Amino acid sequence: LTQDDINAGGIQNSATATGTPPADPDGTVNAAITDISDAGDELVETANLDGSFPGDGTDNDPTVTLIPATPELTTTKTSVLDITGGTDATVADVGDVITYTYTIENTGNTILTSVGVSETAFSGTAGAPTPVFGGNSGVTPISPAGTLVPGETATFSGTYALTQDDINAGGIQNSATSTGTPPADPDGTVNAPITDVSDAGDELVETPNLDGSLPGDGTDNDPTVTLIPATPELTTTKTSVLDITGGSDATLADVGDLITYTYTVENTGNTILTSVDVSETAFSGTAGAPSPLFGGNSGVIPVSPAGTLVPGETATFSATYALTQGDIDAGGIQNSATATGT
Repeated sequence: LTQDDINAGGIQNSATATGTPPADPDGTVNAAITDISDAGDELVETANLDGSFPGDGTDNDPTVTLIPATPELTTTKTSVLDITGGTDATVADVGDVITYTYTIENTGNTILTSVGVSETAFSGTAGAPTPVFGGNSGVTPISPAGTLVPGETATFSGTYALTQDDINAGGIQNSATSTGTPPADPDGTVNAPITDVSDAGDELVETPNLDGSLPGDGTDNDPTVTLIPATPELTTTKTSVLDITGGSDATLADVGDLITYTYTVENTGNTILTSVDVSETAFSGTAGAPSPLFGGNSGVIPVSPAGTLVPGETATFSATYALTQGDIDAGGIQNSATATGT
């Protein structure tokens, strides 16, 4: 068989037998006789490869050998996250790019045309990537774009830029579906396109979903999961200003003068933080430690509600403390605050 034979769905052929009878008694030489082969039953008219009938009776029908078509695609999708595309090349942040590579192999026995691939399940919060054809490989000569012979592989690629919601989710899960159209049957019947849902790379291993669960549908067609490393971080600054006009003598520090503390808590990580707050954790003052009060968020538009910080956003708190004689005698106050976020 050749590939063209398989693509045609079968082979039709006839044979002609010849034989020469003896000469007549008078010496006349007789011409050779011939017979065109029949498919096996000269009482039944056998159809041609294309399904039509020869129309010349029940004998001498061609021999038709049908070749079963087994069209199949095997699709693999992999991903690579490049964390250098955003504002911080050390962590995953908004604008970093995932590059997807889609490989589509013709693992059947017949040629496929109109071969393509598209995203069909994508958890990212922006638009799904659009695969772009990169080339064919695996056979010589290679086929033009959109066509795959058995054993040939088409490669596509697509890119996707991360959003903050993607980072907060911890990753992206997606699948793609490839399509290809097998040849028409020998009788002219047009076959519907075949499809294949992508696997994450190893069809012998069941790959977990983004949430850690298993798809439960066997080892093939597993989604491609791209984990996005979370790097939660807070940077807290605390400053103080002493106002000596609050006591009985505005020219010197005395009992009742106020220290105003300002606490700035910035989300310097790559993921959203909730339940953000700050509290005094080491205070040398002789009266009760100050209680920071939320003053507002800044640094991004729109700002988040109290208690929430997106990356790059800063919450400001403030508190006051009235001096005691013990504080004055000590010559100062030392303190630290601790910010928390979930």
